Amino acid sequence: MRSDAGMVFSVSPDESERRTESLPEVALDLCARNGHVAALTFASDSWTLRRREGSTWLAEASFDAQSGGFVALHCTPQAVMVVTTSRILRVRNGKADAVVLSRPLPGSLVPNVHVEGDQLPVGVNHGEFGGGLFRADLKTGLVTLVDWRTGDLCGGLLNADCDPVHGIVSEPWKPGCAVAAIGLVHWRPHGRLVEICGEDVRLLLSRPYKTDRPGSTGLEAISTVAFFGVARVGDVVLAVGNDGLYRVSAKSVERESLPTFKDVGGIRLSFDVPGIVLVLTDVNRRKSLSGSVPMLVPRE
Repeated sequence: MRSDAGMVFSVSPDESERRTESLPEVALDLCARNGHVAALTFASDSWTLRRREGSTWLAEASFDAQSGGFVALHCTPQAVMVVTTSRILRVRNGKADAVVLSRPLPGSLVPNVHVEGDQLPVGVNHGEFGGGLFRADLKTGLVTLVDWRTGDLCGGLLNADCDPVHGIVSEPWKPGCAVAAIGLVHWRPHGRLVEICGEDVRLLLSRPYKTDRPGSTGLEAISTVAFFGVARVGDVVLAVGNDGLYRVSAKSVERESLPTFKDVGGIRLSFDVPGIVLVLTDVNRRKSLSGSVPMLVPRE
C-alpha cells in the first residue's frame, strides 16, 4: 500500500503490525506482475521502475520525469506501462517503447487504468467534479473521451462532468468488453456499474440507496449505490459499494454486507473475502463528502 506521501507499507493476513518497505525514493504507484510487486519511484528529475525481490527493490529502468505528468502504473504479464499525461511508456526487459498521445490525459485522485486489446481505458476520479473515462490507442496514441450523457444535469450513463470512475476490469462473459465502477458520495450517493463494448456504453447494475436520515425527503428516491472498486475473480465481477459487496455474473447479482475491518498500524483493511483485499481510504474526502470508502484490490 502507498500513502499520500509516497511511503509504501505491507501487511500480511496474520500480522498485527504493518511493515515499512525500504524503497530508496518516493513511490508514485504500485502494481503486481507475475508474482512480484512493481513500483515507480521519483527522485529529482528521474523516475525509476523497481521490482520487489524479497525485501529488496531492484531497479529495472529509469526515465526522464519531464516526459509528462504521472497518471498511472499498470502491469500486464508481458510488460509494465507507465502512463503519463503525454505518453505511454511500455517497459519490456528493461527497455521502454513510447507512444505519444494525441491529447493530454488528466490526472486522478486514485490512478486506475486497464488494457483491453490495443486500447487503454483510463478512469478518472475528480470527486464532486466528476472525471469520466478516456481511451488511449496503444498503437496510434489517439485519445478519446468515452462519454454517454443526456441533456439533463448529470444525466447519462457515463458523464465526465459528474461521474468519477474508480475501476475498470474485463467482463468475463463478454470478451472484448469492460466493466467500469462509478461512485460519488456528495450530500447523497450516486453510482452504477456500466458495460463498455467498443463505443457502446450500457447499464450493467444500478441499485437505489435509501437512508434513515431524520427529516429526509423524496430526494433519497434518486440516490443510488456508489461503487468505489471493481475486480474480476474467475467468471465473476466483484464490486464494492457504499452499502456492501456485490457479486455480478452473467446470470445473477448477489449482495453481501462488508466484512469487519481490522486496524493494522492505522490502516483499516480486511482479508476475509477470498481473492481480494478491502482497504479503507480517505483520499476521496478531499473532493467529496464520502469520508472513508473501501478500495478493492485483487490478490495474485
